[in-house]
Amino acid sequence: MGKVAWITSIDQVRSKIAAIKWQQYRLSGSIFIAVFMLRCYKLAAQSLWFDELSTWWAVSQMSWLAGFKQLWVPQAGYPLYQLLLKIWISLLGDNEWALRSFSALSGTVAVMIITQIGHRLSLSRSFVFGLVVVAPLPLWYAQESTAYSLFFCSAALLVLSLMRLLETPTALKLAQSLGAGLICLSSHRLGSLLGIGCLVAGLLRWSQLNRLQAFNRPTSSYWLNGAIVGLSFCTIGLIGYGVKIFRFDNPLVSQSHRQATLIDALEMTIWSFSTNQNPGAFSWVWLLPSLGLLSWGFIKLLLDCRNHWQAQTLLCLIIVPLGLFAILLGWTKLYEPRYMLGLYPLWILILAYPSVNHSKKQNNASAVALSLLQRVQARQMRLLYSSLALGVIGVNIVMLIAPKTGLWSNNPVREQYREAIDYLAHQIHQDDIFMVHPGYLGLAWFYYAPRLSPDPLPHPLTFTEFDHHTTTAANIDGYLQTFGQQRSFLLIGPFHARTIDPSTNDQAYGTVGSFYQSVNYSWQPCGQRDFLGVAILCSIQPASNPTNSSLASHSPVTFGHQIVLHNYQIKPFAGTFKAGGSVPITLFWQYSQAFSEPHQLTLALRRVGSNDLQAFEWGLLAPAESHNQRLLDRRTITLSDYRNGQPLTAGRYEIVLMIQQATIAPNPIWLTAQNANGIPTNQVILATIDVSNP
Repeated sequence: MGKVAWITSIDQVRSKIAAIKWQQYRLSGSIFIAVFMLRCYKLAAQSLWFDELSTWWAVSQMSWLAGFKQLWVPQAGYPLYQLLLKIWISLLGDNEWALRSFSALSGTVAVMIITQIGHRLSLSRSFVFGLVVVAPLPLWYAQESTAYSLFFCSAALLVLSLMRLLETPTALKLAQSLGAGLICLSSHRLGSLLGIGCLVAGLLRWSQLNRLQAFNRPTSSYWLNGAIVGLSFCTIGLIGYGVKIFRFDNPLVSQSHRQATLIDALEMTIWSFSTNQNPGAFSWVWLLPSLGLLSWGFIKLLLDCRNHWQAQTLLCLIIVPLGLFAILLGWTKLYEPRYMLGLYPLWILILAYPSVNHSKKQNNASAVALSLLQRVQARQMRLLYSSLALGVIGVNIVMLIAPKTGLWSNNPVREQYREAIDYLAHQIHQDDIFMVHPGYLGLAWFYYAPRLSPDPLPHPLTFTEFDHHTTTAANIDGYLQTFGQQRSFLLIGPFHARTIDPSTNDQAYGTVGSFYQSVNYSWQPCGQRDFLGVAILCSIQPASNPTNSSLASHSPVTFGHQIVLHNYQIKPFAGTFKAGGSVPITLFWQYSQAFSEPHQLTLALRRVGSNDLQAFEWGLLAPAESHNQRLLDRRTITLSDYRNGQPLTAGRYEIVLMIQQATIAPNPIWLTAQNANGIPTNQVILATIDVSNP
C-alpha cells in the first residue's frame, strides 16, 4: 500500500506540474497573439514607400535558386530576409498586409525574446515587456516590409543564446549561439558588429572560468579557440568589405544617405531610439524619461561589472559594436538610425537595468539581511524607477499617436505612392504621355496600377539622359515634342529627383519637375497635385487650332452663345468599361467669342431611367483668349460612386455634360443647350455606355 500511495503522489505531482506548464503556455500564447495583433493594427493603412517597393520587386523577380545562393554572397545586404519573405508571400500573397505581416511577426518574436532576456538578467519582466511592446522604433519597422524588424529579432536571439551559453557552457548551446550569429549576419550584414561584441564577451567570460563543463576532451578547447579566431577574421573581413561598398565617395551611396559626424549620429540615435523622431521635431523635454533611465541603468551596469558577469557581457555588447561603428562612420560618413537597430534590444535592457534584483541569486540569509538594512531605500528606488519607466511608456504612446508624425496618427507618414497612383490612374488617357522621374519610381506604378484600376494603363517612360546628368529643359521640351501636341503626366519623387539631379538642389522638383511647373496650366484638371513624398505634375500647351480628324463626327452642341462643343470622343481602354476603372473623354471646344469669366465643366454618370447622378468629374474650362479659339480638353470619369467610393454596379449609364458660370453666388448660373429633340436643357447626354464587372 505504501508503494502504491508513493506512486500515486508522484503522479499527482507530475499532473500538477503539467497543469502549471499548460497554464504558462496558454498565457504566453495569449500574450504573443496580443502583441502580434498590436503590430497588425493599421498595418496596411499607409502606402508602401520606396524601400518596401524595392523589396517587393527584388523578391518577386528573384528565383528560388538565386535566393539560396545569395546567402553566401557578401554583397547581399540582407539575403535571409528576402528568402524568408519570398516563402511568406508565396503562401499569403503580395498585398500590402501580407508583405508587412512578416515584419510584424518578427517584431512580435523579438518582444518575447527580449522579455526572456530580462528574466535571465533578473530584471523586472513587466517593465521590460512594457518598455519594448510600445516602443515606437521597433513598432515602425514591424509595420514596414524591410529587413530591419528581422534584424532586430535576430539580434535579440543572438543576445539570448549568448547569455544561455555563458551561464552554463555546453556544446549544444555553443552550436545554438553560432547558429544565431549566422542568422543575425544573414539578416543584415551590420549584424557582424554585434557578432564581434559577442566574441569579445565570450572571451572575457572564458577567462573567468576555470574549466568548460561542456567538454571532456582536452582538444575541445583548442577546437573552440580556433573556431572563435576563424569567425573573428571572417567578421572583420565582412566589415572591411562594408567599408569598401559604403564609402562616401561612392556616388550611388552618398547621394541617397545622410552625411553625419559622430555627434550628429549620436544625436539622431538618441532621438530615434527614444521617440522615433528626427532631432528637434519635439521639445527635448520628451527625452527626459529615457535619458534618466539610460543614465541610471548605465551607471548601475558599470557598478555591477566587478561582481556580475552579466553586466560585463552587456557592456561588451554595447561598447564593442558602438566603437566599431564609430570607426566605420569615420570612413564612410554615412548614417541612418536604423543601422543601429541591432543594438535596440540592449537599449531596452539598459532602460530596465535599474530594476535588477540580484538578491534572487543570493542565499536566504543574505536576502533577509539585505531587505532589513535597505528596505526603505529599495522602496524609494523602486518608486522612482517605476515613475521613470511609466514616463517612458507614456512618451512612447504619445509618439505613436502624435499628430502628423505618429505611426497611428491617421495622417500619412510614409511616401504616398498608393494615393498618387490612384489619382493618376483615374486621370490618364490612352494617348497621354506618362513619365516617371526618377525612372526607378516605376516600381510604384508596376505594383499599384494593376491593383487600383482594372483598366490596362500605359507603361511609364523615363528620361534616360539623367544617366549621364545631361538633361536640360530644352532636352525635355524636345523629347515631349516628339509625341506631338499631347498631354503629359509626370509622377515625380522630389527627394529622389534632387538626388540624381545634384546641380539643381535649390529647386524643389529638380530640372524635370521645374520644367513641368513652368508649362502647367491652372485650368487643367490634371494640374499639380502634391502628396507626401511624391507629386503629380501635368504639362500641356493647347494648340491655337487643333484638328479633330481623329475624332468621330458628332453634332455640335452650343452652351449659351459662346461655348461650342464641336466634337468629342469616348474611348475605353480595352474596348469595355469596367466598374472601378475610368471613362476617358476627349472634348473638342470652339469658342465663338472671347470671354474672361471662369466656367466650370461637370461630367456625370447616371443609370439609364434614373435621375440620380452617381459619378462626377469637374474642372474649369480654359478661358477664351481670342475669337473662334479651339481647344482640345481631356477629362476622365471614375466609375465609382462618389458617395462611398465603391465601384459602380454593372449596367447601362448615360454620360451627362453640364456647364455653369463659376461664380461665388449661392445660385449658380447653368448654361443651356439644346438636346437631340431641340428642347433646351442644361444636361446634355453625350453617350450611353455599358459598364461591366471587372
